[in-house]
Amino acid sequence: MSFETYKKRYLAELQKQEQNVKDKSKKGFLDAEIKELVSLINQKNNFYTTSSCAGRIILFRSMTSKKCDNEWIVVSHKKVDAKEVISNLKVYLAETKIKTARTKNIIWLRYEPLILHVCAKTIEDAEKFLALARSVGFKRGGITAIKKRIMIEVNGVDRLDVPIGNDNKLLVDDKYLLFLLDEANKKLLANLERIGKSKECSK
Repeated sequence: MSFETYKKRYLAELQKQEQNVKDKSKKGFLDAEIKELVSLINQKNNFYTTSSCAGRIILFRSMTSKKCDNEWIVVSHKKVDAKEVISNLKVYLAETKIKTARTKNIIWLRYEPLILHVCAKTIEDAEKFLALARSVGFKRGGITAIKKRIMIEVNGVDRLDVPIGNDNKLLVDDKYLLFLLDEANKKLLANLERIGKSKECSK
């Protein structure tokens, strides 16, 4: 298929999301924090987005090695209220019984930065896009050729991935949890600032 045909197909998928028809992601629709940037990219003749996440703070229970078995406790694409998160986590742990005798039942606190996948019409277009992303602070990324398509992956640089509990017990105290959530908030706000810069550069 041609670049134009692929683009038409992916834009049709985005249109379904606008109509509240879920996509294939766990969340099911486009993150509000990245929606304008995705729209600006898709208005360009030589680019279209295939998938994206604006960045997020997550608390989840990892019950097996399979990602699909993770149980989400808190998911936020915005700054969180640390004390409220800790309170909700304690309620969750108090009310949740261990469902099985699986060997892995760890509670994780994670911050994930932006991830953006974009298809470019030419390698020259891809190189220009990647250079622009790096100029606003998204330093990780690359270009690959997949089934005759030129794909760009853009990632934020900051991550946070900390085990904080096992089974139904916290392994850290409130003071450390507050510190971790504060760090996650700082990273998320810096990430959203880079998204804002990307929008300005894309206009």
